[in-house]
Amino acid sequence: MSDAELCYLSAAEALRLFRKKKLSPLDLMEAVIRRAEAVQPKVNCFTCVPKINGKPLRNPFLGLAMAFETAQGQWYRGPEGRPKL
Repeated sequence: MSDAELCYLSAAEALRLFRKKKLSPLDLMEAVIRRAEAVQPKVNCFTCVPKINGKPLRNPFLGLAMAFETAQGQWYRGPEGRPKL
């Protein structure tokens, strides 16, 4: 699926694909970020770019991506490390 197609998935369809392991939450989040970055010059969807030592972060979503990667592992494992059905 293209990034645009992923961005317009319904929540129900995304959940169906997650359960079938045809799409991961991290893949979906990354597609949304790529789409937002692509349209940024036209729609100004990022009003604040995080900076470190006065320099804009190259990837302001790095922390978010790391958090999603952790959450994705929990999604597939389920509570207390048990496989999620």
